[in-house]
Amino acid sequence: MAKITLGTWAWGAGAFGGDSVFGSDTNVENLKPIFDAAMSVGLNLWDTATVYGMGDSEKILGSFVATGRREDVLVSTKFTPQLAEMHDNSVEKMALASMERMGLDYIDVYWIHNPMDVERWTPGLIPLLQSGKVKRVGVSNHNISEIRRADEILGEAGFKFCAALPLPDVAAAIAEVEYAYDTLGADGVKLATNSYGQYLGDPALDTLMQVLNDRHAVVILHPHRPEPVNREVTHQTPLAMQDYLAETTRAIANMITRNIPARFPDIKFVVPHCGAYLPLAIPRMNSLYPVMKTKGLVGEIDWEKCLAPFYYDLAGAHSPETKGIIIKNGKKVLVK
Repeated sequence: MAKITLGTWAWGAGAFGGDSVFGSDTNVENLKPIFDAAMSVGLNLWDTATVYGMGDSEKILGSFVATGRREDVLVSTKFTPQLAEMHDNSVEKMALASMERMGLDYIDVYWIHNPMDVERWTPGLIPLLQSGKVKRVGVSNHNISEIRRADEILGEAGFKFCAALPLPDVAAAIAEVEYAYDTLGADGVKLATNSYGQYLGDPALDTLMQVLNDRHAVVILHPHRPEPVNREVTHQTPLAMQDYLAETTRAIANMITRNIPARFPDIKFVVPHCGAYLPLAIPRMNSLYPVMKTKGLVGEIDWEKCLAPFYYDLAGAHSPETKGIIIKNGKKVLVK
């Protein structure tokens, strides 16, 4: 997720938008070049809300998202309690209305805009998470006690707090782990396969791995856009079609060749998309290992210990056979 979020509260005509904002003219023609310029330099996280322009902001942002690949944009919007009566006092109905205005079938981040009634509104996020219509949730303008209560409500429903780390800034990532685990009681962390070209397994990340190991962390992996990337090719074959699987496999192979899972055995790694290409890649790596070791490309690899900390989610399995390999044979199939 990008470190910088671009806000759209001034987008749209009237009602906190358009020419009511410092006399500016925030129409589609003026905003589209800004959107395109931001996306071209990797600023892909956009924040809006039902109340911004009373829906106009969401409509404009949705029209821009529709001009490219949905997977390239992270969309954040909000439930505003003051407008709840317009949607039958339903968090879910307001979210669905936002999705309809933006032409989206899911929202990347959905927030409760303010803490009018934590006990009343926070539970409304749960069915959205359960259905997959919302990928992440948050609270806005809440104080510490309200944040903790919201976290408790979500936790009771099985949704734990998972921290995102600001890599490739290792020092900042370590500070975030310490704060998330030691102060906030995080349940895990999410790591991208690479951050601006720095892949998991990079020696520069060893100090971070030690901090995670000391806390017996659960690390949820997720593929990122590969760096470098041929944008013309990925336009024809979207990242989700092939590159995400290759990206996951690349990152894990990189960790294995440096014995990361064996050296930091108290970290549990959750591998996405039914193991990606690992059922094919690991046996091939195993067969090439003697040559790689002879040429000094890798050191000693403890295959059993490297594969032991991996857990596999079953989302996005490409065939029953792939899912069956993971379920029936577990880790053993990967080393034979």
